[in-house]
Amino acid sequence: MLPALRRTLTRLLVFVPLISGAFTLLPTYNWLLEANISLSLQRLYLHVIGAFWFLYVRREYGQKTQILTFALLLLFSLSVIRDVYPFYFGGAHAGERIESISSFSLLYAEVDSKYQRYDDLLREIKQRNPDVVALVELNPGAQKVLKLRERYTYVAPPDGDTSGLGIYSRLPLGSEISTSVGEDTAPVLFVPVVIAPQRSVLFTLLRAPSPRDAAQFHARKKVLRRVATKLRHTPGDAVIAGNFNATPFTFVYQIFIGENGFDNAMHGFGLHSSWHRGIFGLTLDHVLYRGDLLVRDFVVLPDAGLDHRPYFVRFEVIAPSQKPVKDG
Repeated sequence: MLPALRRTLTRLLVFVPLISGAFTLLPTYNWLLEANISLSLQRLYLHVIGAFWFLYVRREYGQKTQILTFALLLLFSLSVIRDVYPFYFGGAHAGERIESISSFSLLYAEVDSKYQRYDDLLREIKQRNPDVVALVELNPGAQKVLKLRERYTYVAPPDGDTSGLGIYSRLPLGSEISTSVGEDTAPVLFVPVVIAPQRSVLFTLLRAPSPRDAAQFHARKKVLRRVATKLRHTPGDAVIAGNFNATPFTFVYQIFIGENGFDNAMHGFGLHSSWHRGIFGLTLDHVLYRGDLLVRDFVVLPDAGLDHRPYFVRFEVIAPSQKPVKDG
């Protein structure tokens, strides 16, 4: 291989990902730094490829450069693996020795109005028969095809709402339903769902703005911070479902996992992309939970002609004394 071509490939496969990794150490005060962190999983793949490539060309570099390069590749790779680990080895799952008080299932989907293809989603709803269906980007076309008001007794928000959010439930809903964390943010739906006598779960449904520029970056940050603050001061069992427009490596996602004590229902079931373009995908949608809940099953459904892949989650409700220690 020509020396010039080897040097170019080394820059692309080794040094560019290392520089990108170094930028993750900076505070995410703008959307470009945030986008860099969002692509941490893709950068991990490049670190692995780059390590093998650098083994091939290492003799062209001095010993100190070799040691420093491999050390940085390992350091930045471990920082990503730390966040990926719970998705394969973590989570609080319902085992055979756990006796549940009750259970409920949730189907979450983002219904994108561009495609107007809802028959596959309706088929999944019929097959899975979830107790609760949570939809974002809800539009009249989807409502007409899905006809969920005919299948579910309890609906929030009421008719005439234009938030694009909807929860359809066979389980009774509480009376304290709200659709806002401020007039200057994207709408957020808070709905108490009664899952057992004297037991309810606060469902939160949201779609955060996509951080495609500085204004949208700050708008997403604002709404997610306000939701996190509200839930931090609202005790009890809770479930959040929605398009965060944030991967698990971002700060706005981590505030729910760290400060608010939420767990991701995907933990222990692998890290799956919810939004994809060809072979490229990102995990932008999340179902988070806390309290005396365990995940019995988590399934990423086919995209069903939608822009994002739906999730199906089965929860078990347990007594506080039975809560196991999380693995990750």
